[in-house]
Amino acid sequence: MAFRIWMLNGQLPNFSKQDNPASFADSIITRLMTYCYLFAFNMWLLLTPSVLCYDWQMGSISLVESFLDVRNLATASFFVVLVILVFQATFSTVFPVSSECY
Repeated sequence: MAFRIWMLNGQLPNFSKQDNPASFADSIITRLMTYCYLFAFNMWLLLTPSVLCYDWQMGSISLVESFLDVRNLATASFFVVLVILVFQATFSTVFPVSSECY
């Protein structure tokens, strides 16, 4: 971390609209929906790396600007599965209690 701070001369990196278009969106709703979709998109890439790219800037993934966008279904599905997995991990028994003693 010290090396990174030294390389940047103690300043934060400057990103442009081309680097991260969601951060420069006018509407907070557009930013929120896009960031949530990016979670789902990146999880999908981990499971099925079929559309890999070396550079995801310049609008490679367009902004989610409407509630009627189909990509919101992917986002909702991702968060439903995530909640189910967290619930399962939290409330499942790792070692089931057995009545037999070994």
